[in-house]
Amino acid sequence: MTEVPSSPEQNPEPSVVIDSNATVKKSRLPIFAAAAVVVALVAFTVVYFVTNDTEDYKPGPVATGVLRSLETSGAEIELTSDQLRCIDDAGKGIDPATFDDPDWQPLDDTSDADMAAFVGTMMDDCLTQTNRIDAYASSFVADGSGTPEASKCAAEKMDEAIMSAGGYTVLLSEGQDALLAVIFGLMGAMAECGISMMGD
Repeated sequence: MTEVPSSPEQNPEPSVVIDSNATVKKSRLPIFAAAAVVVALVAFTVVYFVTNDTEDYKPGPVATGVLRSLETSGAEIELTSDQLRCIDDAGKGIDPATFDDPDWQPLDDTSDADMAAFVGTMMDDCLTQTNRIDAYASSFVADGSGTPEASKCAAEKMDEAIMSAGGYTVLLSEGQDALLAVIFGLMGAMAECGISMMGD
């Protein structure tokens, strides 16, 4: 009897079971990347417009008056747009006509409360220490009080004394007499620099 060869045993194909409730995890990297791009664009836009707005700032009547005062005293001081804006903001409420006087100086008359507040804020917050010292020194040179070197020495001592007393805002809020007391107290130190506040 002839044996019929059995067919080779075939391996069953693997079956695939699809779970209808299964979820496929998607990478969040593209989302994070897109968010980063949006943040960067917003930051760039804000910086761009703030920078350009500052660069295009036109000084108002208060800042213009201060610039005129510095020019009259012979001070070669360049103020940034941020500083000019700060001065105008501090001077809101001050009569612009005040600054029409070419001889106006910040510390000449601070008996008015609004003017004292403005000058204090301007000196403390808007001008740098270098600005203040240069302004004082130029004023001393302009009125013949001393040489540029002596004037700078005296200006440094004057600004240091006022800041040590609490700053311009604090000192001016106490009245002009408080400011004069500090200045008169500096006579000896300023004389050492070669500046006499009592004249020759």
